[in-house]
Amino acid sequence: MFRAIAILGLLAAVLWVVATVLRPQRKAPPAKPTGWQRLAYMALLLGVGLAAGTGLGNSIVSSEAIGGWTLMIHCAAAGFFAVAIVAVGALWAGRYGPEAPESGALLFWLMMALSVVVILSAVAPMTSFFASATQKDFYELHRYSSLALVVVVVLHAARVVRAR
Repeated sequence: MFRAIAILGLLAAVLWVVATVLRPQRKAPPAKPTGWQRLAYMALLLGVGLAAGTGLGNSIVSSEAIGGWTLMIHCAAAGFFAVAIVAVGALWAGRYGPEAPESGALLFWLMMALSVVVILSAVAPMTSFFASATQKDFYELHRYSSLALVVVVVLHAARVVRAR
């Protein structure tokens, strides 16, 4: 079931990106990101790409749990993603504040909220506070929230690229 949802979600995101890129812009483009903002966003895309490629990619092509070198790469990418999402949050939040003229605020703040869910659903089961059944629930929460995060990041990245 997750495999079908993942494929449909990613396909919908790609189709939305294609439709967004082909549609003409109505407003003046927003200010270009600074060098630090670009660097943080590129790091975020790299972290999400590696984590999604190893995690979601494994779920799509295999019915087995992630393990071995794939798990090692996934965990390393997760740490990289966690640092990058904090940097993006700190450097880009001003563009999406209440008075900011920039569109895409909903996607940005949804990306931030989903990142918290993804990180906590991965870290919480590593503590001794939860039983095995609850850890499985956290695993499922991590899978679905990660899929939602990847879709939102793809949609937001399309807006950022289109605005340039």
